[in-house]
Amino acid sequence: MDDNLKKKKSVSKWLDKLQQESWQLELLISGFAIFGLLQFLKFLEVSLLEIDAFVQMSKLYFLFITSLIVAINIFLINLIIHVFVRGLWIGAIGLRYVSGDINYENLNYSNRFKLFLQNKIGSFDKYIITLERISSIMFAYSFLLVFAFSSIFITLFSTIFILNGIAWLKNLTGLIIFNWISIIFGFFVVLSVIFSVIDFVFLGVLKKIKQQHFSRIYLFLYKFIGILSFSFVWRPLLINFLNTPYTRKLIILIIPYFIINITLNAAFVSNFSLYPQAMSGLSEIAISQNHYDDQRKSLLDGGRKIENISIPSFQVNGATFEYFVRYNTETEAYIKAIDSTMLNLQEKGKLDLALDISIKFDDDDSVDTTVVHLPEDERNRINIDKIKDNISKSYVILMDNDTINRDSIKSFFYEHPFASEEGMRCFFPIQLSSGIHILKYQKFILDSDNVIDTIEYSVPFLYE
Repeated sequence: MDDNLKKKKSVSKWLDKLQQESWQLELLISGFAIFGLLQFLKFLEVSLLEIDAFVQMSKLYFLFITSLIVAINIFLINLIIHVFVRGLWIGAIGLRYVSGDINYENLNYSNRFKLFLQNKIGSFDKYIITLERISSIMFAYSFLLVFAFSSIFITLFSTIFILNGIAWLKNLTGLIIFNWISIIFGFFVVLSVIFSVIDFVFLGVLKKIKQQHFSRIYLFLYKFIGILSFSFVWRPLLINFLNTPYTRKLIILIIPYFIINITLNAAFVSNFSLYPQAMSGLSEIAISQNHYDDQRKSLLDGGRKIENISIPSFQVNGATFEYFVRYNTETEAYIKAIDSTMLNLQEKGKLDLALDISIKFDDDDSVDTTVVHLPEDERNRINIDKIKDNISKSYVILMDNDTINRDSIKSFFYEHPFASEEGMRCFFPIQLSSGIHILKYQKFILDSDNVIDTIEYSVPFLYE
């Protein structure tokens, strides 16, 4: 017993010491987290604006991205408050070291003001302790808010995932029992969510009910929703907050905090009700920076990789038109569907051509450069040519609604320098009048039922 008591005291002392020295680590983590979250927030906001309204599951994707943005905003606000309060705390400690505690007698204020300040402010040490408590709680409160908010959407996505799995098993086996399993599972989800929300809003009121049968039922639902929402990760934080009257007040503020944050986030998504924000479905009447090499933002500035097609510049001149089409999983799935005789060049289907460039000087000092494709095996060479030909068949290029003859397009395997996107760099001759023209890229893909479908992208450009 004495040994256990000594261990508990030792652990308690270690935790107290760790608590006193944790402020450096808090500031370090907060600083890195704020920087990282701001960069990630830029990426998410761009992704939110670029969602294609016609893509399957886009509504669920929109909900997922929106929930992430709100969660990051909550985390950022709290971390900035934490850094501010902790910085104020450091400044107060430095001032305390120089000037000591407040001596109200030295201020020579009237009795009325002296009594008022003594009652309101008290000692300077009390002010420092208050800042310390706010800083320490705010860091944990940030994680509690994010976890609590994320659990809402984790529950939603987990439920959808499990119901889809049950539906898949039903389609696979044809057993009617899976319909009943879906109904029972959905019933328990709804019941668990209702009970959990009531218990959360009213600070654990359902856990205080002593009735044995109710406690047994609610404990089962409590465990069930804990697994479904991953709330077991942050429940110790919540119980600890509820354990103290001082921190319990912050739990009451969670729901209003969520409502205010979601409202503000919705208010700042767009300042205009009529101007379109998502340009994906408007490519023929909108200019997207992602389609032009000289306008695309860098990845560090919130830019995105080339998704489908790109041209060097919005302004085009000369007798040869150049464009780049990206090779992706959709392209690979399509060309494998139309030609099963091709051989894989890499284990993951990566089109990686080795080139051996030999340079020799002729008698007249001119340079003769010979490009030899490796491997030199004729079978692999034919296979590579076949892959290249099938890639060119996976899309159609139109110029002002006139189809460009595929035979007039010269294509080369190419790794784009922007973000090492793999694809084809293509050229074809043009004769255009000065003015605005539209390049259309019609790409063949396989839909969810392995039926060939077409998606179209338009790239406006100015020919001079």
